[in-house]
Amino acid sequence: SFDGPDALIYLREWSGGLCLGGFELEAKPVFTKGVPNNFAFGLFNDDWDHFQPLFDGGLHRIPCLQDAQVNSMVNGPESFTSDMRYLLGETAEVDNLFVCCGMNSSGIASAAGAGKAVSEWIIAGEPTMDLWSVDIKRH
Repeated sequence: SFDGPDALIYLREWSGGLCLGGFELEAKPVFTKGVPNNFAFGLFNDDWDHFQPLFDGGLHRIPCLQDAQVNSMVNGPESFTSDMRYLLGETAEVDNLFVCCGMNSSGIASAAGAGKAVSEWIIAGEPTMDLWSVDIKRH
């Protein structure tokens, strides 16, 4: 796997090939009227114009991709928060409803620690460490 944070791209093995992905600086708004009930794991239409700056960054850093065959584009929503930090803890709206989400690309790496923090919070009735930077109530 390759990570090019200055270009907002990543490259990794995917189904016997390579996957070049990225995180755009100016995301397009979606679901402005709510997420459709049947959208689970849904995708958007290809949008090469929007992806082109990220693709160009990949070609600049990995010139051999210039000759690579592009098989498909996967264009779907990501689970980022507005400040790029997780959402952990008990919701203000529903008592005893705890969340552990908004991790996007770091979810697998953060799962054990975030799960431990939330489970301790549930048992103790309050966080057992300073979690304000990721507390859902910060918004």
